[in-house]
Amino acid sequence: MSTRTCPECGAEFAPYSGQQKYCSTTCRKRRNDRDRHCRIGLSDAERRARREAREARAARIAARDAAYARAAAPRTRVEVVGGVRIERRGAGFGSLH
Repeated sequence: MSTRTCPECGAEFAPYSGQQKYCSTTCRKRRNDRDRHCRIGLSDAERRARREAREARAARIAARDAAYARAAAPRTRVEVVGGVRIERRGAGFGSLH
């Protein structure tokens, strides 16, 4: 067989089989770990976009709560029932508050 060049470290090697791409197990594992990290991890742009979306949502909620406070609306009551967050504002039918 002819020699090949390892895509990870650039060393030339004689493959043991026709499907061998890397010169050693170490190079193969290093490449697989890096590829897996790149697939799982977020890029800087994605991280920034998510952070900006979280900040924008927090700002909208703060503005909404401030508007309700200025209008003298009752405060929001937050309950978590069975893992579901329920926000209530003011009196509903049949309630005394």
